[in-house]
Amino acid sequence: MTSERKKFVSRPLLVLALISCAALALCPASAKAQTPASGIDPKVLALAKSGDPKSQLILGYAYSKGDGAPLDLDQASGWYHKAAEGGDATAQFALGWAYLYGGFSEVDHKQASTWFRKSAENADSIDLSKVPTSFLGNNPYRVLGFYYEEGKELDQEYSQAAFWYRKAAQQGDASAQVLLAALYTDGRGVPQDYSQAAMWTRKAAEQGIGGAQSDLGSLYLTGRGVPQDYKQAKEWLEKAANQGDAAAAYNLGIMYAKGQGVPQNNGAAYMLFDIAAARLTGPSQTDAEKARDLVASMLTPEVISSAQEAAEKWFAKFPVRR
Repeated sequence: MTSERKKFVSRPLLVLALISCAALALCPASAKAQTPASGIDPKVLALAKSGDPKSQLILGYAYSKGDGAPLDLDQASGWYHKAAEGGDATAQFALGWAYLYGGFSEVDHKQASTWFRKSAENADSIDLSKVPTSFLGNNPYRVLGFYYEEGKELDQEYSQAAFWYRKAAQQGDASAQVLLAALYTDGRGVPQDYSQAAMWTRKAAEQGIGGAQSDLGSLYLTGRGVPQDYKQAKEWLEKAANQGDAAAAYNLGIMYAKGQGVPQNNGAAYMLFDIAAARLTGPSQTDAEKARDLVASMLTPEVISSAQEAAEKWFAKFPVRR
């Protein structure tokens, strides 16, 4: 999978979520008198007091928002805990975020992970409309998966990363689809399965994600997870290259150098390898440089010059992002 996939988690949004937590949702509790929920349906209040988790969740959210009840973060915290301890997956998910951000007292990653795991046992019932809005600037399932994959905010655990990526991917989140496909490609947290990788990659590619289009073209080129199909490979690699993906340019160069699904054309291959050599890094850049120099030995200076001019137009269209 391309390195591009790591760009999908927006750190600035997460910082804003942390800042807004203090005003919107589950924040440190302090000792003060309970505030009456005068705007809450008495039946809901009675059910909550009798131990009904769904009603307790409604109360917790109302107090956290000041909606139907006065803003009272002590009571919000208390009712979310009661609902979570009663098995409500939405409350458990919300508590996970609260502890991850230090929403009650101090950051407690162990508590965060505990509540996230509990919510995963009944994740299909999570109602994001009852999770404080400060957690919803990004897809919370995808962000949680990234935390588990990255292993900083939470202990690295690829199986949990895959679980939460899948939740987001099933909702159509293209970024999560790319990230989940990468786990299947590498066999991290899930069995290595190129057909699953191809399926999720295709879903993201069809939404116009350049890195996913490049990956899907590569799968068709090599026949991993899908039947080898040079026509499909060319189609997807061209889509990606036309969005500025240098890895796709490199694989297209291979196709033109070998005449795979396209007429053999060393001039076109040189131009594509030249692009890849300038934009890729590490071993991939070295491979592109070697491939470019190899086809250059078969070309006239005039063809090389023309290919370089074509590469320069591509560079101008897709400048390096700082």
